[in-house]
Amino acid sequence: MKRIILACTGILLFASLAFGQSLLDNADYRKAKELQRLAEAAMTQGDYDQAYAYSQEAKEYIAKAEEVAVRRWLEYRAYNWNRQAGDRLAYVKAIGGDVTNADAYKQASERFEQAQGAFEAENFEQSIEYAQEVLALLEDIRAVPK
Repeated sequence: MKRIILACTGILLFASLAFGQSLLDNADYRKAKELQRLAEAAMTQGDYDQAYAYSQEAKEYIAKAEEVAVRRWLEYRAYNWNRQAGDRLAYVKAIGGDVTNADAYKQASERFEQAQGAFEAENFEQSIEYAQEVLALLEDIRAVPK
């Protein structure tokens, strides 16, 4: 019984370290912490069956909390990759790369639209891939000295 409670405690500790503050904002995480506290109290009082039930329920909430945290992390990454891709497109256009490298710029613009669409559809992994393709397509374009 103590192993189960210790395992839940370990999972909560890992989750809080791995996903940082976003878990603190998560209702499922807060519920899991409360259930863990109740399991420890039940254990102290000798109610092992109830402690086990609380710890099992806490594990379910931990899984939900981790899923939300991973999703937030992917959204954050996708947002940043899209921002970089958008900034690079703007830079290339500002230096005239949309004219001197029209094909690459056109492909990158299309990929950027796809990245934005994937982000809006909450397909963050696909959005990241498209944004990275934008950067790859435009990486060799430099300003021409005057």
